[in-house]
Amino acid sequence: MKRTEPALRFEGFSETWQEKTLGEIAEIIAGGDVEKHKLVDTGNYPVLGNALTNDGIMGYYNDAYRIEAPAVTVTARGNGVGQAKARFVDFTPVGRLLVIKSSHNAYFLEQAINSYPIVVESSGIPQLTVPKLQKYKLLIPSLTEQEKIAEVLSAADELISLQSQKVAALKRHKQALMQQLFSTNGESVPRLRFDGFSEPWQLVLLKECAKVTTGNKDAQNKVEGGQYPFFVRSQTVEKIDSYTLDCEAILTSGDGAVGKHFHYIKGKFDFHQRVYCIYDFNTNISAKFMFYYFSEHFYERVMRLSAKNTVDSVRMNMITEMPIPLPSLAEQEKIAGVLSAADELISLHQQKLTTLKRHKQALMQRLFP
Repeated sequence: MKRTEPALRFEGFSETWQEKTLGEIAEIIAGGDVEKHKLVDTGNYPVLGNALTNDGIMGYYNDAYRIEAPAVTVTARGNGVGQAKARFVDFTPVGRLLVIKSSHNAYFLEQAINSYPIVVESSGIPQLTVPKLQKYKLLIPSLTEQEKIAEVLSAADELISLQSQKVAALKRHKQALMQQLFSTNGESVPRLRFDGFSEPWQLVLLKECAKVTTGNKDAQNKVEGGQYPFFVRSQTVEKIDSYTLDCEAILTSGDGAVGKHFHYIKGKFDFHQRVYCIYDFNTNISAKFMFYYFSEHFYERVMRLSAKNTVDSVRMNMITEMPIPLPSLAEQEKIAGVLSAADELISLHQQKLTTLKRHKQALMQRLFP
């Protein structure tokens, strides 16, 4: 039997929620044609074409036809179809956007719609129409209870937003640190050095620092719940019940998102035949230092060696012949230690962000029938 009341109610609310269609409680408006609106860099109203976009299309604004806030936008076609977003600033809807105008709480409607995804069946590009959205059913409490639910969930959203900003700030700080701590562009020393280090860095080739090889496994060799990490051509680490190497290593994709996926490991692991592995480091090399330098600069090197805007695959010599500015082992370890500490801090705050998102999700499951 379908529940008509949520598992969690605030004190003072006991009325049964009523099932309504959006057509009964709201006006559904289709976004207009982009060409009908003069798109300019500045203006009073953002031009929106996707429910999940907060800014104007490519930053465009206008002073023409607009929807007065509050309202809810729903993506009608393509990526994110059926996703809703409450709007509290007047805007102009265009393109693949539907707008819900209602006297009900906009944020409550956004959360309710996203809690029960709109199923869009299509043999081609998924598309949501005004008539279909009008028939969408949802359970509605009193306006007062809607506002109470919206208040609690929007507070959770604010916490999530603040934590997301903190994670982003920490990542920017680490990025700035790396730019300061590594010698680049032919410099003999980096811009930022720790006390006690003054010797110039030496430029060497990566092949002088470690060995490079590729794996001998395919994607189908992965084992769910396997014993060892299995590195494939993505940032996702799979599992496998075999291992080829037991050492400290750096791994990167040989094709696909070239120069975008990097892993560091110390222990037993296996890897795909199109994954490059840098291992067996010389005694004067910190593998962790090499990981940070390589992951920061390899993409730039690959693009510089390519005549195209994209690179289909990595050649062995792109790695082995890569110049590496190298300080003493002690300075390598100092730099690696600072960046590892930054990574740990980012990881802790990322975990907190994940926990906050799970908490909100659990709240939504109890606050909506």
